[in-house]
Amino acid sequence: MHRFQKMFKIHIGIVFFCVMIFTAACTSKQTSGNETEAVITDTLVPTGEVIPETTGAPVPTGKVIPETTGTPAPTGEVIPETTDTPAPTGKVIPETTDTPAPYGEGKKDASAGDYDRLAGSVVKLEVYNDRGDRISTGSGFAAFDGSILITARHVVVNMDYMMSTLDDGTTFRIDRLIDDDENSDICICALPEDAGMEPLVLMEGLPARGTEVFTISSQFGLVNLLTKGNVCGIWETEDVSMIIFTAPVSGGSSGAPLFDENGSVTGIVTGTYDKGQNLNIAAPAGAALSLYNQ
Repeated sequence: MHRFQKMFKIHIGIVFFCVMIFTAACTSKQTSGNETEAVITDTLVPTGEVIPETTGAPVPTGKVIPETTGTPAPTGEVIPETTDTPAPTGKVIPETTDTPAPYGEGKKDASAGDYDRLAGSVVKLEVYNDRGDRISTGSGFAAFDGSILITARHVVVNMDYMMSTLDDGTTFRIDRLIDDDENSDICICALPEDAGMEPLVLMEGLPARGTEVFTISSQFGLVNLLTKGNVCGIWETEDVSMIIFTAPVSGGSSGAPLFDENGSVTGIVTGTYDKGQNLNIAAPAGAALSLYNQ
């Protein structure tokens, strides 16, 4: 009996040992299966974030990049589609088809085109006596209704006729003097009907000291040279007030228009101080207006 009990305990122990080994083996297999099921080939997604399928750079959380073929707009900004040059931020470039104002109508900065237009109204003068000798040269310009030429009186002394040369080289003859004024040294002549010159605008009154001026004249026979300067002051004489200016002039400049910065005629060149330093003289345009209207 005692031996039987001892053998029974041994068998029970062996069975218990086998059960433990079997249980352990099952547990190991289940854990291994769970690990196999957890293996994935995709990138792990952090909790609470979603990365959409994309072929480009990943989109940061909370931002959307719109589909576009141009430069992407920064967050909160819209770049409109346009073929023109974009206006800087805060500025508007207006569309306009208007022609720029010509010189003399509020435009202060003259261009080559402005000077060329004004030069078309100025001529070189060659004065001949009744024997056909050339006795003097000077300059002149169209004024008023386009039928009048203004020049300096001393240019036409002993004149029988004048040959005029336009800026484009066209020439025509002038035969008739209308009137002159010795005090201001101004003369007005009749232009031929086919002269085709645009009249210049004459200003009344005297220019202020420091006013920027320029003149177009045929110095030494060179047609329509342009020079610039300013008004030095006004020379008051007993009969007339003359303009003193610094735009360079030479022989052949007498009778030329002296323009102000707006392209209007403020004076008529009449002479220079031969012992001065670029001090030149012009009769006021108002004197020509008075002569024409008397």
